[in-house]
Amino acid sequence: MTDHFHPAESFVVVRDDAPGVAAIKGAVAAIGNFDGVHRGHRAVIDAALVRAKAIAAPAIAVTFEPHPRALLRPDEPMFRLTDETAKLRLLAATGLSGALVLTFDRAFAALSAEEFITRILVGQLGISGATIGFDFHFGHQRGGSPAFLAAEGARLGFPVETAPPLEDEGRPVSSSSIRAALTEGRVVEAAELLGHPWFVSGTVIRVKVMTAGYSRRRSIPRRPARPRSRISDRQSGARSGVRAQARDLRGASANWRFGP
Repeated sequence: MTDHFHPAESFVVVRDDAPGVAAIKGAVAAIGNFDGVHRGHRAVIDAALVRAKAIAAPAIAVTFEPHPRALLRPDEPMFRLTDETAKLRLLAATGLSGALVLTFDRAFAALSAEEFITRILVGQLGISGATIGFDFHFGHQRGGSPAFLAAEGARLGFPVETAPPLEDEGRPVSSSSIRAALTEGRVVEAAELLGHPWFVSGTVIRVKVMTAGYSRRRSIPRRPARPRSRISDRQSGARSGVRAQARDLRGASANWRFGP
């Protein structure tokens, strides 16, 4: 894994049509769901950063919350690689100047591909360019394709760059392949495809501490909470939960257990 994150000095998050959109107007937009912010996503983002630097413009992400699949295919459960908070943290660490987070509800899903371009990319953002993945589709019933966006960009005055498929030793770098690796317990492979360690955000439910010189453990209760990502025990790496061991500066060993 050779990817390195370099946080921008400031990262502006704008939601829908909030007034703060003026701060990111005229940007080069990397567009996508960006679940996991994996190496394939980084190729799209890096292309936006290069283009933005060449024309002295900011580079931003345009992304969607909740994940469109939750609305469009509710009968096909999917655990997310990153919840919204984690995704925005990872996007901020790429060097982007900000993100426009668009609420993916039924009204938004009904927008045609043409309306998405004219209302949001041109009317709201006034983008200076766009970068997308080779499989990016948008608009009502996925009516917009990379070729369509490129043609509309040429007509409306902004260039579009499409990142080609990315593979790692024959393995496709995609959110679905990373989910499959995690589901099957191949955590190292998932991290290689992500370009960073995979993590789940949540609250520690119980901590058992073993202090040096003592043979018994003391339980420290915590308010129960579930991780924000929907994932099974097998997908988290162990049926009985995830364990991590740490050692503090005084030499005390702490065994942490996350799970049911």
